[in-house]
Amino acid sequence: MSMKKIIAGVLSSAIVLTSASFANVLSAENTVILNNTFETSTDGWSSWGSSSVSVSTGNAKTGSGCLKIAGRSESWNGAGKTMLGTFTSGATYEINAWAMYEVGADEEEIKLQLKYKDTQGTDNYVNIATANAIKGEWAEISNKSYTVPADAVEYTMYFETTDSLIDFYVDDIIIIGEDSSGTIIIGEGEFNDDFETGKMGWSGRSSETVEITTDEKHSGSQSLFISNRTENWNGATANKSTVLNAGEAYTFGAWVMFKGDSYSNTQEFSINLYYIQNGSDKYVEVAKATATKGNWAYIEGNAAIPADALGVNVYIQTAYTPNPSSQDLMDFYLDDVSAKPLLQDIETDIASLKDVYQDYFKIGTAAMGSEIAYKSTQDLIKKHFNSLTFGNELKPDSVLDKSASISYMNSTGNQTNPQVSLAHAKSLLDFADANNLPVRGHTLVWHSQTPDWFFKENYDDNGAWVSKQTMIARMENYIKNVMETLATEYPNVDFYAWDVVNEAFSESGTMREPGSNNVSQGQSAWVKVFGDDSFIDYAFAFAREYAPEGCKLYYNDYNEYVPSKRDGIYNKCLELKEKGIIDGIGMQAHLDMDYPSVSLFKEALEKYVLTGLEIQITELDITQNNLSESGFKAQADQYKGIMDAIKDVKNKGGNITAVVFWGTVDSTSWRSDRAPLLFDGDFKAKPAYYSIIEGMDIPVIEFQVGDVNKDGSVNISDLIDLNRYILNVDKTVDAKMADVNADKKVNAFDCIKLKRILLNLN
Repeated sequence: MSMKKIIAGVLSSAIVLTSASFANVLSAENTVILNNTFETSTDGWSSWGSSSVSVSTGNAKTGSGCLKIAGRSESWNGAGKTMLGTFTSGATYEINAWAMYEVGADEEEIKLQLKYKDTQGTDNYVNIATANAIKGEWAEISNKSYTVPADAVEYTMYFETTDSLIDFYVDDIIIIGEDSSGTIIIGEGEFNDDFETGKMGWSGRSSETVEITTDEKHSGSQSLFISNRTENWNGATANKSTVLNAGEAYTFGAWVMFKGDSYSNTQEFSINLYYIQNGSDKYVEVAKATATKGNWAYIEGNAAIPADALGVNVYIQTAYTPNPSSQDLMDFYLDDVSAKPLLQDIETDIASLKDVYQDYFKIGTAAMGSEIAYKSTQDLIKKHFNSLTFGNELKPDSVLDKSASISYMNSTGNQTNPQVSLAHAKSLLDFADANNLPVRGHTLVWHSQTPDWFFKENYDDNGAWVSKQTMIARMENYIKNVMETLATEYPNVDFYAWDVVNEAFSESGTMREPGSNNVSQGQSAWVKVFGDDSFIDYAFAFAREYAPEGCKLYYNDYNEYVPSKRDGIYNKCLELKEKGIIDGIGMQAHLDMDYPSVSLFKEALEKYVLTGLEIQITELDITQNNLSESGFKAQADQYKGIMDAIKDVKNKGGNITAVVFWGTVDSTSWRSDRAPLLFDGDFKAKPAYYSIIEGMDIPVIEFQVGDVNKDGSVNISDLIDLNRYILNVDKTVDAKMADVNADKKVNAFDCIKLKRILLNLN
């Protein structure tokens, strides 16, 4: 599809509103909106109740694969899939599926059901279609005209049987109707539920009791009382999908209180979000607060809702604990639950770091999917950085797909081809793709954040360790699958570097101890299976074979300036260089104010440069315990010393190609309590930022009219931001840049003008 068509499609859905509190602003003709054939995966269908769901081959309705549902202990157990992002409330669809069973009575009823939550928070269960299946024969389950309830705010479709526990198969699920995938829903953007008019859509998460009471209240005359909790996660929840907007950040708040002689004096509570992203359930703890018995306590915190989040729910519970006591299952009161937009603007009038250092090296940052949900984070990255590292989303435990690996093994008999998924990385990959942002792949082979099942027979966590030869085959296929999946799904994302092996060395400069890092922290399953450091050589050889052309391959480690560890890394990288399978060394550079000294860091950098390999500073941050003005001034001096040392080595011929900071702002840093970055939690530049541009050539900042977000270019992002401004969703744009047609007004005519510019019609 051409970019012009993409832009036109976005525009068609961006500026039309109805008089309702939210609007579906894209109309579409009927089309096939879902077609699940189960040839290679479960297509997002998962266990519904205590069942197992897998891909089965050899008995499909069509093709080679179908969905097998087994291990059911109740008739309602089966396979389910969210229809958020597929269905639209009140819309009508043609739904067809096929089901079959092999063992059971001569005839069985198999049903397709819909569970939906209405606007009052009540769960409802309705039948879509039922088939009387004959044993051994495929039966069609069909409803040619099914209308989704108009008051449904979230919905899941699932298969079950009427009264048996048979294993059964499903195939060729097709839904035809209006495609709502491009619909933009504009919510009111805030709420304040005081329970003065009732439960206001709040309900229990399970079988707990949620009711209005006048016994206690934070304000007004009523509050919500939650009782009969049997699990820690039981509490009060409300669906806010039509109120809160995906892609926006909010400040959430709630008042809680408890009383009762059987409870101790204090209890911690949390406010949380639940939504579906890429077909997976996501649970986010927004904030925690400690309440004192008999007194109302306020919980407040900030969170962003990812742009691709579906079915956003807010819920309040006692804070999570792995072994809840009766205290943790207490009754409690809830009142005045709220959310309001969090407006955090970056500074657009300061120098861009990537521009300041353009003659030296790339300036990069790291971010996780939860951070990229903040528009301010996106703006900060686009302004200052030309390299992005994913914090967790490309690490082994994020990309390795255990269920798919087992399904592949069961269907082929091959247990050396672990399957991968990019679902966790999707939001970051989409962001990099849309903004032409080069990416450092992080990381392929690591002792940490790698599941034990990857190293075990039959992918069983409790199985025996596999042989070295089996693990070599698994490693090759894993690296191959990661690279090929990225090339297929994101062909335009520039992976300019990959951390092939991460943190293989101990502090003494030898390999880590053999074992499971998930059992004993710091041990390496790679060393356990291989018995030596040869896994490093295999990893680089496979990465060289399968990585994109031009992608540089790196060994990456922390405490890399400690002399004994430094020398071990240095020697191993020289061995890899002799084999022609490594391009660079990554110095993580997680630094403190007291250690290492600038001179020790520079000494290590100079030694690594002697290898002739590229050097990148890959995870730079400097922690500071003194958070006063003087402390931040000292931190700035330390940052300046480190960056001056790097520039000096570069000026003397060192092949330094990137400096990457490990995070965007202090509040989302993994070391947030010690404020280690260049920008504070309000996205404002700290003294450390100014220290590293001091004495540098500062480019003159010039913005073109239409560059609404002031990221240095006029593109589709500006059009989206301009539409959001006009729709009163976001009032933070620069009006001068937004007045595209120069009539001293900002309105829909500016959108039309900007659209014509982007379509090259002007």
